[in-house]
Amino acid sequence: MEILLAYVTCPSQDVAETLGQALVRERVVACYNAWSMNAAFWWDGDVSREQEWVLLVKTRLDLEQRLEDYVLANHPYQVPCILRWRSRVNVSYGNWIHQETQNA
Repeated sequence: MEILLAYVTCPSQDVAETLGQALVRERVVACYNAWSMNAAFWWDGDVSREQEWVLLVKTRLDLEQRLEDYVLANHPYQVPCILRWRSRVNVSYGNWIHQETQNA
């Protein structure tokens, strides 16, 4: 069985938790994990170094566009990072993901 994983970077713990909780509440995703990281990236011609927060969310494959639309509409970054990939999971976990997002 396959599910969709998405990796979304956020500027703070508050933003990550707020976005993650909203995605769960709306049943766009079944669950999320959040953690802090150090990032370096080009922005406006300079290398920027920031602490960011990562959301790793898990959902159904068919909710990919809804997930992207929700993040783009609710994310504070001008250019948010939304990385997605399919992941094989054990059947019971995949069934749980599907069950928890069926009313999305």
